[in-house]
Amino acid sequence: MSTAAGSRFPATLLAVALLTGGCVGAPRESDNPVAVPARPGLKLAYTANVSGEIEPCGCRSFPSGGIHRKAALFAREGITAGGPYIILDGGDLLYASTPTPPFRETQWNAQAETVLESFNRAGTDAAVPGELDFASGFPQFEALRQKAKFTYLAANLKHGGKPYLKPHVIFTRAGKRIAVFGLVDETLHLPSELQATPHLEEARRLVPELRRQADYVVALSHLGLDKDKALAQAVPGIDVIVGGH
Repeated sequence: MSTAAGSRFPATLLAVALLTGGCVGAPRESDNPVAVPARPGLKLAYTANVSGEIEPCGCRSFPSGGIHRKAALFAREGITAGGPYIILDGGDLLYASTPTPPFRETQWNAQAETVLESFNRAGTDAAVPGELDFASGFPQFEALRQKAKFTYLAANLKHGGKPYLKPHVIFTRAGKRIAVFGLVDETLHLPSELQATPHLEEARRLVPELRRQADYVVALSHLGLDKDKALAQAVPGIDVIVGGH
């Protein structure tokens, strides 16, 4: 997660990062719960790179993830549907790699459905897709998306030359209007049915419009940390960037 340069964001930002991933030799940015010093106001909870995992990774060092661990953390922090938190996901939620190996397709598709249902029950508000979410193909992602009770966002993703997903959604929390918009990296390997336009162009077009509609603007990105930093520098008016990749 990044805060934009020259941010005008005065509210609380408590970002709880929960990653279900493979074994690692050192902690990654999103592997363990991370809190930004709180001030009274807005709260965000987000996940990234869950990779279709249901159980904890079993790593000998820095173990992470697991649906039950996430549920326990959410309960401890009071993160519930309809509560003060906006619950977001930064992509690569459903699958571990792409394409799905044929001999694991049935298992991985079942895991993806389980993960999706767990995020529904957690009260997730919005997510941005990552390239791994299309590991079993565009039709399979569409089938899963139709079961999602949260909104998939991507301002720069096209299907047949038309917007594929909603570009943004506006939430109200603590009397404030918070606009969340999605961006994906246009260099990602995506299904042939989809085309990603330059994310900076879309952000420059959209952010001024959102600033007129909302008190705060949050970018939910699947760009990677370096491009998140570049986004913060290139596009004024973004209060918070929540990223994954």
